[in-house]
Amino acid sequence: MRDSLLARWEGRDDFVPAEVDIATSALPREIRALFPDRPIVGVGEEFGVLVIVAPDGRQYEVATFRTESDYDGRWPGKVELVRDLAGDINRRDLTMNGLAADLDGWVIDLVGGVEDLRARRIRAIGDPRARFSEDYLRMLRAVRFACQIGGEIEPKTAAAIKENAAHITAISWERIRDELLRIFKTNRAAHGLELLDEFRLLPHILPEIEALKGVPQPEEYHPEGDVYVHTVMAVRVADGFVRDPLVKLGVLLHDIGKPKALARSGGVNMGGHEAIGARMTKRIGERLRLSRADVARLVYLVKNHMRVAVFPK
Repeated sequence: MRDSLLARWEGRDDFVPAEVDIATSALPREIRALFPDRPIVGVGEEFGVLVIVAPDGRQYEVATFRTESDYDGRWPGKVELVRDLAGDINRRDLTMNGLAADLDGWVIDLVGGVEDLRARRIRAIGDPRARFSEDYLRMLRAVRFACQIGGEIEPKTAAAIKENAAHITAISWERIRDELLRIFKTNRAAHGLELLDEFRLLPHILPEIEALKGVPQPEEYHPEGDVYVHTVMAVRVADGFVRDPLVKLGVLLHDIGKPKALARSGGVNMGGHEAIGARMTKRIGERLRLSRADVARLVYLVKNHMRVAVFPK
């Protein structure tokens, strides 16, 4: 519903949702009884999730309303199938993601999601501290949605992210990677970087970027400020014309070798920082569980970024 409403308000009449989530009060056995002649796959039947194969071969995922409890900061330890839509909505992360529609297309909003979405306001459902402690990845999701819709994170939700920021380390690097790439796929990746910094997530996810703060640069070449300021500005420039999130990640990492290069030279210069940065980038790519091909591509970008300066020659 979130994306459909945004498209409607923005006059994008050609919008087609990438996927439609179907939820119902019917239990899995009741869903099977309704479609006795159709192949049905129980992809997560204990969680109330079935996939129904239509005559044309298309697959439709249908989920029974459910509540969740006994979280460990990543996943629920207990799932209970329920008949009540409200119970299902209240387990979700953000109000804009708690919207539903009936078969006639009428919007069902039990959490104030429409108003928040219209205002481009990122707000957790209920108690934000509770929502984030259920799954700490939701903190990154809040940042990602702020970038995707050009929104602001409301104060209580923002405060809860700051309070829980250190817990992001409980999340697998694969899940963190996916959210980072989604942030960098938007045209507001620089804003996302600033939010990661503001909410104290940055040192736990990318300490190599945190380490750029306060590292001086020759004013002759970089009047904008230290290496961190330069990096944010570079990502902001990339936001204007680059859509490949991996390329923008390369822009983010291009100068991470400068602190070590400066220290190695006794504070004289940053010569060779691209080679140092390339080695660091390889370790970061492996930490984020990127594919070998993607790691190699990132390393190439960082190792060769200084060559851009000699292109005119």
